[in-house]
Amino acid sequence: MKKQAFLLYCEAQSQAPAPIIGLLPGLRIVASLEELHNALSLEHPLTFVQAKGKMRQDAVRLLCRQKQDFALLGLEKDDLDNATRLAQLARKKKLRLCWLGSLRFCQGAARVKELLQSGCCGTLLTCECKIDNTTIWQQYQIDDLVNWLLQEEQSTCKTKYTENTEPKLNITLRCSMAQLELTLLNQQESKLKLKFEGQKERSMSFKNSPILTELGLLLKVRQEEKDWPLLAKPWEAIRKMP
Repeated sequence: MKKQAFLLYCEAQSQAPAPIIGLLPGLRIVASLEELHNALSLEHPLTFVQAKGKMRQDAVRLLCRQKQDFALLGLEKDDLDNATRLAQLARKKKLRLCWLGSLRFCQGAARVKELLQSGCCGTLLTCECKIDNTTIWQQYQIDDLVNWLLQEEQSTCKTKYTENTEPKLNITLRCSMAQLELTLLNQQESKLKLKFEGQKERSMSFKNSPILTELGLLLKVRQEEKDWPLLAKPWEAIRKMP
C-alpha cells in the first residue's frame, strides 16, 4: 500500500486546523491556491478543505480539474447550491470526494440503517423529524441523515419536520412491522427505541465519536483505493421535497 499524504487547505491567518485533522501524521498546511496547485503536482495527497467562501470554491474547482481526492470539512451554502453540478462532474470524471461531519456515523443512526436494510421492519411508511431550535446540528446534517435513512423508500415515505420542545433531535420511523425512534442527544450520545408488532419496546443507548469513525473509514477506503459509497456527498444533503 502507498503511504498516504495529507494536505489541509485553510486560511492561515484566521483558521486554526480542525483538531481531528491536525492529528494526521505529516499533515501539510497550504493557505493559497498556488501552494495547493504546487503541492498537488508533487504528490497525490488526500486534501481536506477547511477554507471558506470563494477560497473554498476555487479549491474545489482546482481539485476537480486535477482529479484529486478531497474531503470538505462541513458544508456551506455554496457547496449545497453547487451540489448538483458537482455530482455530475464527479460521475463524469470518476472523482472521489466527501464531506466530513455527517450524522450517519452516530452509532444509533448506523443501527437504524442496519435494521431498515435487513427488511425485518417491513415497509417504511412515515418519517417524522423533530428538530430543536437550539440544536447543535446544522440543517444540512439533519437532511443528509434523513435522506440516508430513507434512501430507496424516499419517494413513497411521507416525511414531515416539526419543532422539538427539548434540546435534542428525534427521528421516528413507522414501518409496516415496527416503529423506530432515534434520538441524538449530543455529538457522541444517541438512543434507539425499537418496537416490533406484538412485542415489548426495547431501548438501546450508544456512545461513540462519529467524526473518528468517519475519518477512520475515509482513511481506510482511500488507502485501499476503493470507492467511497458510505461517506456523505454534498448532493446527498439536499432536502428532498415531498
